[in-house]
Amino acid sequence: MLSRSMFALPEDDGADRSMPIELAVRSHVRDGDLIHASHTGARPCALLLQVAREFAGRQPEFTLSIGGLTNTQHCLIELGLVRRLVTSFAGENYPVARPSAVINRALAEGRLEIENWSLWTLTARLMAGALGLTHQPVNSLRGSSLAAELGEDVYRELDDPFGAAGPTAAVAPLNPDVALVHGVVGDRHGNVVLAGPYGEGAWAALAARRGVIATVERLVPTEELRRHSALAQIPAGAVLSVSEAPLGAHPYSLNDPTPAGELAYVEDHGFMTEVERAGREPGSFGAWIERWVTGTDHRGYLDRLGTSRVTRLRQDASPTAWEREQPPAEPPDGAYSPEEMMIVAAGRAVAAAVADRGHDVILAGVGVANLAAWMGHARVDGDAELVAELAA
Repeated sequence: MLSRSMFALPEDDGADRSMPIELAVRSHVRDGDLIHASHTGARPCALLLQVAREFAGRQPEFTLSIGGLTNTQHCLIELGLVRRLVTSFAGENYPVARPSAVINRALAEGRLEIENWSLWTLTARLMAGALGLTHQPVNSLRGSSLAAELGEDVYRELDDPFGAAGPTAAVAPLNPDVALVHGVVGDRHGNVVLAGPYGEGAWAALAARRGVIATVERLVPTEELRRHSALAQIPAGAVLSVSEAPLGAHPYSLNDPTPAGELAYVEDHGFMTEVERAGREPGSFGAWIERWVTGTDHRGYLDRLGTSRVTRLRQDASPTAWEREQPPAEPPDGAYSPEEMMIVAAGRAVAAAVADRGHDVILAGVGVANLAAWMGHARVDGDAELVAELAA
């Protein structure tokens, strides 16, 4: 006869993997590692800055794989810690996507190599690594300049094993030594709730040879985490350590999928602007790194942000935050800026292209192109679908 006790959950999930962020990086990141920084709805910025603190002044010769290397993360390049970057983007993404002076200097001086992928194919490599496959079929790079740049050790075109006409393409698995991830909440055993969209986070976690170094906004009891068990994308067994690091995605945002939603915050656009400006010259970026990275720890970083700034970032993540925003002032005498006229002209061009060429889909990236695409979509009155990149 079955008894209720047979289905009882254990009180915990084994070992206590919680530790301070400093000890986590010191214990689990090694010289020469291939590190993957996971892009979910929260980027592991605090962990990347902690890697910079721990290894500053050394030559660890890291390979870093990441969906996009941006803003504060560029300190790893400036400090000479990353020799090879495996990515789909390296630059600035606020207020628009654009080159980074830090990346450009490193490339010009021969201090950095970049292996370029699309977001999907980079994710496909991690999927293959997580599943233990020898390769992952991916046709999206065929015929592209990206494919032409990649060596046969990571990308090949081969005959379809099922005999269909034409070749197929395959990418090699990617197995980082460690994966860095920032979650919303976790327990001391390493179960972690991620912020959506989940990106490649869970695949990277399972592909990592040694495991995951995780930070979370808050450590909670296992009993509380089980209330959101469907949101726990990373199992404790894959986690090397878990550390509490409030605002661990700053200056980027974090979505809180739990019912309370109290841990969410928005992007700190002012901070991003300051970092980008500092990065234009080695001297100013060196001073910024000293103040925010090597000259402090994560607690000091938060102290320098200040309570009022952190409170505002959290308040602006509220679903009702838009009600506090003031409408933009009307331009004097009906005047419009060149930028506004450019957006209007581009929107009209988008609408004309749909009408003249019969396009079914309008695809828009970040920045002013997004505004133009929305305007063009409104003008075609449902004749085409809009697929637009939006901030989390």
